[in-house]
Amino acid sequence: MRSMSRLGLILLLGIATACGPRAVARPTAPPPLAPDAYAHYLRGRLAVLEGAYDRAVVELRQAAAAAPDEAMIALALIDATYRTGRKTEARDAVLAAQARWPRQPQVWLLAGKVFRGLGNHDRARLSFERAIRLDRGNEKAWLGLASAWIALQRPDAAERAYRSLLVELPDSIDGRFLLARTLIERGQVAAAEPELRKVLELDPDHIDARLALARALRGRGELADAVLQTRQAFDRTGGDLGVAEELFWLLCEADDRQGALDLLGLLDDSGADLGQRLGVAHL
Repeated sequence: MRSMSRLGLILLLGIATACGPRAVARPTAPPPLAPDAYAHYLRGRLAVLEGAYDRAVVELRQAAAAAPDEAMIALALIDATYRTGRKTEARDAVLAAQARWPRQPQVWLLAGKVFRGLGNHDRARLSFERAIRLDRGNEKAWLGLASAWIALQRPDAAERAYRSLLVELPDSIDGRFLLARTLIERGQVAAAEPELRKVLELDPDHIDARLALARALRGRGELADAVLQTRQAFDRTGGDLGVAEELFWLLCEADDRQGALDLLGLLDDSGADLGQRLGVAHL
C-alpha cells in the first residue's frame, strides 16, 4: 500500500509537470555589428541622404566586407548602387540577395524597385507580391504593386491593390490618395470624393488632395465649395503661384470679380512682382 502511494505520488508529479506551463523559448537577439562595420554603414547611409551615392557605395562595400552576413548592409549597398545608375549591377546583387535571404520582405521590396527601374514591370509585380505574402502590413509593397499594375496598363488591378492596402492599413494616406487619383482617371469622380475627404481628415495639409477635391466639386457645379477648397490650398501653401492661378480662374468662373481682384491685391502685398501678378491674371 505504501509502495502504491509512492507510485501514485510519482505519477501525479509527472502529470503535473507535463501539464504545467512550459518555458517559452525567447528569440535570441542578433549579435551586435562590429564597430567597424557599423561605422561604415552609418557613413554610407549619411552619404545616401546627402545624395553622394558613389561615396555611399564605397562606405557600404567596406561595411559589407566587415559584416558579410548582414542583410541590412547588403540591401543598403544594393540601393546605393542602384541610385548611382548602375542598375544592372544592382539587379545582379538583388537576385543574389533573394537567394540568400528569401524570407526577408525588404529583399523583395528592393527587388521590385530595381526591376521597376529596369522597365521589367511584371518581374517587379511578382517581387512586390512576394513581399506582401511575407508582410501584409508593408505599405510600400502594396504601393509598389499598384504602381507595377499601372505600368502594365491595368488600372483595375491597381485599384484592387490600393483597396487591399486600405483593408490592412485604413489610415494609409498615400494609399487612399492614389486610390482616389486612380478612380478619377477611370472616370469615377464621385467614388473618389469620399476618399479625398478622408485624406484631408487624416492630413489637412495634403495640397494635392485638396485641389483634386476642388476640381471634383467644380466638375459638378459646386463652385462655392470648390473656391473654398482651393482658397484653403492657397493659404496652406503660403501663397503658391500655381495654386493662385487656379484660384483666380475659379473665382472668375464663379463670377466673383471682387474676389479675383482681392487675390491680385494679396499677391501685391506679399511681394509678388508685376510679372508674377500678370501671369496669374493672364492679362
